[in-house]
Amino acid sequence: MAHLPDELSPEAVLIPWEALQTQFGADYGRLRDFKRKFLGHLADVLRVYPAARLSERPAGVLLSPSPTHLPRAPGQARRLT
Repeated sequence: MAHLPDELSPEAVLIPWEALQTQFGADYGRLRDFKRKFLGHLADVLRVYPAARLSERPAGVLLSPSPTHLPRAPGQARRLT
């Protein structure tokens, strides 16, 4: 997820809880257990990357375009997708 905010379209993107569980928590049997643990880790991420624009929603996590957490290397252009 670290590279996602910088590569998002200008629009916010909602990632469903089920997709997040498939990617990051397939070993959790219940979605609510995964969500609780994931939100704890998300809080840790926000402590070190406070400029990240994301929020919990009932259907998933809403990712909005955010400033990069690392400065770009000199001469490195932003990738357009």
